[in-house]
Amino acid sequence: MIVIPARWASTRFPGKPLAPIAGISLIQRVYERAAKSERADSVYVATDDDRIAAHVTGFGGQVVRPEGVFATGTDRIAAAVAMFDEVYDHVVNVQGDEPLIDVRSIDSIIAALEDGADMATLACPIETEEEYTSRDVVKVVTDLSGNAMYFSRAAIPYGSRGIALRHIGLYGYQCHVLHALSETAPIRASTDSGDNYLRWLVDAANTSLDALYAQEGFTDDVRPTAILYLLLRHALQLGYHDV
Repeated sequence: MIVIPARWASTRFPGKPLAPIAGISLIQRVYERAAKSERADSVYVATDDDRIAAHVTGFGGQVVRPEGVFATGTDRIAAAVAMFDEVYDHVVNVQGDEPLIDVRSIDSIIAALEDGADMATLACPIETEEEYTSRDVVKVVTDLSGNAMYFSRAAIPYGSRGIALRHIGLYGYQCHVLHALSETAPIRASTDSGDNYLRWLVDAANTSLDALYAQEGFTDDVRPTAILYLLLRHALQLGYHDV
């Protein structure tokens, strides 16, 4: 299943999901891209806004409406998944502002989950110094085996652009892992930077967490990317229920 979180009250761009791009709303373009997935059973927009919900149903899309105040998009997705009577094994969180997302990347995430990955995300090489220093670009650093070590908006590691990768906001979870993650409180570092990625690493600190590296395509410009399969080999422990 694919879930696209969409909210009206963005601090930088209120109403962004309904912003038109060449006559078609942003959320419709993202939805129609996601719907081309060959591996996903269904696609939903998760929103608590009447305007967004009406618009999505108006173009034939499916809506789920989790209620509440959510600290992160991960928490909103977890609440949405919990509303379904049908039991899903895994869910992919497609960001609502990625109208050019390549469906092959979505299917690669799903394939990783079907192969047993507990969590999966995407990253690609950083091509310019501007990307490396920009706080608008989230960086991820891995060890020599490809294990994700840290995520940051800062230029990490300092002076070593060739080591860092650019993180891409596409996420996949086994549903039981998503539920367990949503039961934990966001950490200070994650809350302060607005990045939920650190929460994965800190909350899984007492488990074995690996990231496997494989080349894959992402957007229409055919920029080379790498998919990071975040594999938790043991039951999540600290702050988690048995999974």
